[in-house]
Amino acid sequence: ILGTQEGSLDTYEGELIDNVFELNETEIYDIMVPRHKIATIELSTSFQEILKLVKEKGFTRFPVEKDSDIIGFIHIKDLFEYVDRVDEFTVKKIMRQMVYVPEVMKIVNVEKKLKSSRQHMCGIVNEHGEVSGIITFEDIVEEIFGEIEDEHDLVIEDLIIKVKDGIYHISGDCEVSKINEELDLTISEDSDFSTLNGFLLEKLGRLPNLREEVKINEGLLRVISLSKKKVLKIEFKEKN
Repeated sequence: ILGTQEGSLDTYEGELIDNVFELNETEIYDIMVPRHKIATIELSTSFQEILKLVKEKGFTRFPVEKDSDIIGFIHIKDLFEYVDRVDEFTVKKIMRQMVYVPEVMKIVNVEKKLKSSRQHMCGIVNEHGEVSGIITFEDIVEEIFGEIEDEHDLVIEDLIIKVKDGIYHISGDCEVSKINEELDLTISEDSDFSTLNGFLLEKLGRLPNLREEVKINEGLLRVISLSKKKVLKIEFKEKN
């Protein structure tokens, strides 16, 4: 960005502009929540079971599953209507229509789809018409402004997630030894660092930028989420 190079924009502002432009190239699977990570409910889920799930997960929206398919979602604010008449409650009465988009759609178009439909969540479908994940408006906003952490974000998550063949999302806190063992990589374990975040810091000599890439023998590491202090999540893409 010319303004950044000439000093008219500070680093953060310049990065925001870069992130907006890069949305045109960002693939859905880079930021979607994979199917096996989705916290769902069923049509038969009771009022009390939903309250328990809300307390455990801290989410405001839950996709509804039927016969291994995602058929809609609920918003927890709709539960209030049934607080005094729980016996009348059914998931179907508050279920909202889910918007679906194909895996090949660019993130910038997903954002437009969500805005036009006034939805905050959509299902991602593969070539077979199966829901392979979900994406929220917050996920897209975080691509521009960085990770948004609040009191409802879960601290504990899988350290290594297979997104699709040859592509993995890895927590920055994941031990290098674990990554090498599970993904058959050869990242050095003879240095002062022990985590993937430490490896990137030592390799670059600084905190990486969002979407910055580092080549390793077996493929490419790309930063897809970070805070002001450390790398939160990395995408590993195997060599073809």
